[in-house]
Amino acid sequence: MQKLSGLDTVFLHAETPRTPMNVIATIVLEAGAVDTLEQATPEKNVHTTVLARLRERVAFMPPFRRKLVETPFGLDQPGWIEDARFAIEDHVLHTVVAGAGTPEDLERLVARIAERPLDRSRPLWELWVIEGLDDGGVALVTKAHHAALDGVSGASLLLHLFDRPEAEGAEPHTGALSDPWRGEEEPSPAALVSEAASRVGERTRTLADAARVAGGGIARILRSRIEDAAPVRDAAQPFTAPPTPFNRAISPRRSVAYASTPLDRVGSIREAFGGSINDVVLAACTGALRDWLIDRNELPETPLVASIPVSTRGAEDEAGGNHISAMLADLPVHIDDPAHRYFEVCRAGRRAKRFHSLLGKQTVAAFAELSPGPLVAGALRLYSRWGLADLHRPLQNLVISNVPGPPQPLSFAGAAVRALHPHGPLMDGAGLNITVMSYAGSLDVGVLACREAIPDPGTLARGVAAEFEALAKRAETELSDRGTVRLRIAS
Repeated sequence: MQKLSGLDTVFLHAETPRTPMNVIATIVLEAGAVDTLEQATPEKNVHTTVLARLRERVAFMPPFRRKLVETPFGLDQPGWIEDARFAIEDHVLHTVVAGAGTPEDLERLVARIAERPLDRSRPLWELWVIEGLDDGGVALVTKAHHAALDGVSGASLLLHLFDRPEAEGAEPHTGALSDPWRGEEEPSPAALVSEAASRVGERTRTLADAARVAGGGIARILRSRIEDAAPVRDAAQPFTAPPTPFNRAISPRRSVAYASTPLDRVGSIREAFGGSINDVVLAACTGALRDWLIDRNELPETPLVASIPVSTRGAEDEAGGNHISAMLADLPVHIDDPAHRYFEVCRAGRRAKRFHSLLGKQTVAAFAELSPGPLVAGALRLYSRWGLADLHRPLQNLVISNVPGPPQPLSFAGAAVRALHPHGPLMDGAGLNITVMSYAGSLDVGVLACREAIPDPGTLARGVAAEFEALAKRAETELSDRGTVRLRIAS
């Protein structure tokens, strides 16, 4: 049995009836993909083709074979075992999109898929095969629990699905499903309690190490406060976010929208203004959020606060699980001029990075290790059930995540992949998540929201793409006076 880390356990216990902790990827295949996939198996059936491909590949995707086992009374961390009764047919599901099969119809269907929690009696993932798109295309929607993987590990695992085994991070796809692994029988409750007792010493050392790391991070922050250091004084702080329509006690219902923009837009913006890819992404989201809030007469006079996941994954870390931290960054939606707003996003990003560096990249994981799982789960359920998010200032306004994806074009059973749209989960009180993934010369945007807060996220998704375009056009103008631009971003 492989024990979950403290951070994985927090994501497991963060799930409530209103907050399913699903990590989603929508893989949109080319127009006419139905015909291509039907030729890939003798049965000439799209679902059969996908099922056959998964049967070959899942042997190389350990998180997709592991079943959750929880220790009685929460005496120890939950664990993963290889599911002895694993049946891939339970996980590969088929449906046809309703209506005319427009992109909006697909978005509504994916929202319904995102709403449903995964069955914890089986490995925590599903792959939906969606036919009926208006151009004869096919969508594959993968859904996995955040306790099993983060955005980076999820993107890496997805490579195993495609037709390019030479792609970075993939292994040759050979052998039958049963060859590389054997299932494990689920331990009895008595055996789990006995193992928990035997691990008391190990857990004590782990908690001591976590307390040392967490205490060190707090000490550095307090020392900086005493010294009145800028990284602490100026960086975004928890519970300072202004209220917005999407900061509320959320419902279980979701809304979804997609957009894409050419990746070379990001290059031209960086060339003109400086900054990082993440700065460009945050600036585009900031501009889109500003327009969305103005349209609803809800624009605050202070910046929004976004939570930005930060990967801490090393080369030696195994596939799956969570190796992430997070930092808070201001989004200056109150600034009208796009270039001025961009520069302020860059400054806010630098402040956030300095604060995060001071805190330490492992401090979030250390706090998670110290969190008592059953108490966290109970507290979050009560927080959600009683709608307590409506009674205090938001911890943060939203989550914005930038996930590096495959740079090369991919295909599935001969059908080209034209887009990879990612979605992260929502937390109660912050009913909006914007995730972007780079893929083969484009940035694919996925917006997931609480449906009551944002019933039509398409406006926001299209706004992000439009803001990339607007910034790129502004960059063309500013390139004529590069020195002035560089001086402004450095100021």
